[in-house]
Amino acid sequence: MDAIPMFSITHGLCRDGRLDEAKEIFEEMKGPGLRSDTVIYTSLINWLCRSGSTDEAIELLKEMKEKECRADEVTFNVILGGLCRENRYSEAFEMLERLPNDGVYLNKTSYRIVLNCLCKDGELEKALELLVLMLHRGCVPHFGTSNELLVRLCKAGNTSDAATLLFGLVDMGFKPEPDTWTVLIDLILRERKLLPAFQLLHKMLTKDFKPTCF
Repeated sequence: MDAIPMFSITHGLCRDGRLDEAKEIFEEMKGPGLRSDTVIYTSLINWLCRSGSTDEAIELLKEMKEKECRADEVTFNVILGGLCRENRYSEAFEMLERLPNDGVYLNKTSYRIVLNCLCKDGELEKALELLVLMLHRGCVPHFGTSNELLVRLCKAGNTSDAATLLFGLVDMGFKPEPDTWTVLIDLILRERKLLPAFQLLHKMLTKDFKPTCF
């Protein structure tokens, strides 16, 4: 049976909330003369993760490997998103560390999914650890995510880590939003740390960033 109409059927059932029916059809596709491809697997994995059944989705991922149906970065990104929605950050982080060693290509989206959730949930220490992993692998983070992490570090009073992170990103060619500089300098000044504030302002000016009014 052709994969395209089967994908349309299973995807439509999942979209309508009829996940059990979609799973039944998916099981039928494993019979003689039928086949399921990466797109169909990924579609069902996606809906399982969105419904809070990430463990079941992971079992499907294992099944793909057994059947030599290669999962792509989209498949893994869906799993990462499911783990993060269930606050299973340790497992998501372990996947990010392991997959490249297994020959799996990860794109910026893979890291951004986890980084965004960590920032949203205030897991700043883990977010910093992930950012270091990204930079170590030569993957420059998305500017929006990096700015959000910087601002959250500042608001949490962690100005030292925020300044170190900002300097490192700028040296790599990253261009933070003007408000990011402003928030950090303002918080450093509130801590009465004049020298670090002037150092940050100097760095800002040497990189052709125009400060806003304080």
